[in-house]
Amino acid sequence: MNLFLIFLFFIPASFAQTFPSSSQPFPSEESQIVPTTSQGTESKVEQAVEEASEVSDDSVTATAPSTEVEEVVRPYLHSRDHRDASTGTIMVGYQLLTTWLPFKLTASYTHIFNRKWSTELEYTSGSLSDPIPGVDLGRIKEKRISLVARRYTGNSFHFIFGGYFNDFDAHLGSSILSQMGSVPESGFRVQGLGLATGIGNRWQWQNGITAGIDWLRVNIPLIETRVEDKVLKDISDDSDRGDVKEVISAFNDIPTFVLFGLNVGYTF
Repeated sequence: MNLFLIFLFFIPASFAQTFPSSSQPFPSEESQIVPTTSQGTESKVEQAVEEASEVSDDSVTATAPSTEVEEVVRPYLHSRDHRDASTGTIMVGYQLLTTWLPFKLTASYTHIFNRKWSTELEYTSGSLSDPIPGVDLGRIKEKRISLVARRYTGNSFHFIFGGYFNDFDAHLGSSILSQMGSVPESGFRVQGLGLATGIGNRWQWQNGITAGIDWLRVNIPLIETRVEDKVLKDISDDSDRGDVKEVISAFNDIPTFVLFGLNVGYTF
């Protein structure tokens, strides 16, 4: 019996030494292992949001115009603002491509109502001393007085429309005069009224300097107000008489135009 009790006591002790316990002690026991926590680790979503924010800030900084650039472009970008604060403009101009006579000089005064509307009184004059090919004419003078409105649709672009008075004065050439002998009349004159329309740009700077281009202006004759053609009865040659009649008829019936009319002046 005693041997059996000794055997029962000895077997568990032997198994305990052969197979050590695999269970880990709880933190409250003798083990010093303490669970660690994340020290400021960001998720992928948070990192993506921060990167997008940095890129956005950089792009805003890169696209923002500098103060120097704004000062350079401001006079051009704000012509309508300068115009809105102004009263009138005095300008001189030059019309290179125009009918009937090219190389006309102009002078004008523009009254400014607001940034969209203005009215302009313009005087245009040109002369030609050389004979016109096909017609034996000597000195020719052309004058035009226009009263037009300028309607702005943006910063500088505008439409032109109104009326005009035209005066065409011409003298006969030497070959016709030699056949006529001594006559009291050696020239003819035609005057008329019409409508003017066109498009243009006009830029105004802060210091008052103003420049403009009339890209296209068309003058449409409507009413013949005066014709001095007594000289026709003194022209003996039928061909010469027919040429002069054609000039008078063309002046009264055919529209004239202006291309690239340049203007420069001062606005106050």
